[in-house]
Amino acid sequence: MTQQAIIVSPDEGLVGILSRGLAVAGVCSQPSALGYYPEISELREMIDSSPGSGSVVLFDLAGQSRALDLIRHLRRSHPNVATLAVDQAPSRASFNGATEAGAWGYLAPPFDIVPLAEHFQLRSDQQERSLIANLLAPPPEAEPGRGQLLSFMPVQGGNGASTIALHVASAIARDPQTKALLLDFDFHSGTAAFRLRLKPRHTFVDLLESERLCQETWGCMVSVHQQLHILVAPASSTAMTAELMGRIPAVLASARRVYSCVIADLPDPLFTSSKHILKVSDRVYLVCTPEITSLHLARRKAQQLRDSGVPNDRIGLVVNRVGAWGSFQPSEVQRVVGAPVVWTLDNDYATLHEATLAGGLVAEDSGLGKQFLGLAEHIRATLTTSPVRA
Repeated sequence: MTQQAIIVSPDEGLVGILSRGLAVAGVCSQPSALGYYPEISELREMIDSSPGSGSVVLFDLAGQSRALDLIRHLRRSHPNVATLAVDQAPSRASFNGATEAGAWGYLAPPFDIVPLAEHFQLRSDQQERSLIANLLAPPPEAEPGRGQLLSFMPVQGGNGASTIALHVASAIARDPQTKALLLDFDFHSGTAAFRLRLKPRHTFVDLLESERLCQETWGCMVSVHQQLHILVAPASSTAMTAELMGRIPAVLASARRVYSCVIADLPDPLFTSSKHILKVSDRVYLVCTPEITSLHLARRKAQQLRDSGVPNDRIGLVVNRVGAWGSFQPSEVQRVVGAPVVWTLDNDYATLHEATLAGGLVAEDSGLGKQFLGLAEHIRATLTTSPVRA
């Protein structure tokens, strides 16, 4: 059956993902793409001029009000056109909005279109609409067992965020009830592989290029250190094309289905790719030091996160290297920065240097090692008593 497919999205990366999905699913090998939200008359003309026997239109909900308006119009004028809402940052509110507008289905990462293709030849309109809507995934907060996502971000380079994220992830992974993943999300200068002397066969780029994201794919792509699974950063950031960046939401959604705890080690700059992972994180830990400049940057970074849509109650401070600061007062830091101090760590350069030379982690029975374990336990207790929110 020849199908016409139209993708309405200003996001070129998402268009590429959906185009490949439509081709793999056998729905349409050459979909049309609109990089803007058209007038309904233009969209109707495109549909009516199609020589195919059916039409599918996928709407990116990034422009939610326009997309839902177009879905409502098509439901009235072209009830047999399969209108699908596509959401890179799914939520219950947007799912309800798409349903109320009359969308046949709601696609969330990893945007698997194969179930749709398997049933597309059913010609009873009401039956087809019901089957397709039921096959498409609900927003992630409706999924039981969705893994927790924690992000560690330095307020400036050299604050020790990568070291802390690595040790916390390793400590959490030791719990036999917890399957943990460390995402080295610093595509410019990620160090997880170097610190542990890993020789990875695959990197973040290889996973982004995978057509299918499932437990078996993750098992092939990650490196393993003790019980911790690690997806290492690519050797060069030039490998991260715009199209691959567009697949990051799908990778995050897949990781949270496979792993019960995902720890992301983020770079200092607030890149567009980082903004998405920060917005969907259950907790964001800003790592700073007690110096005046670092605290000033922590205050500014916390405000940038709030401006980007990260709720204030998901932001916490981890203050590193406080050992020499006898007058350090967490309450005063919280007042200045506007975010609570959840943990402090001493400055133990000698212990860290020894572990780095050995290509391993800080000894658990060292003073710093015990502090890392304490932070991991604090985080675990916080997560077990807090609901997952999207």
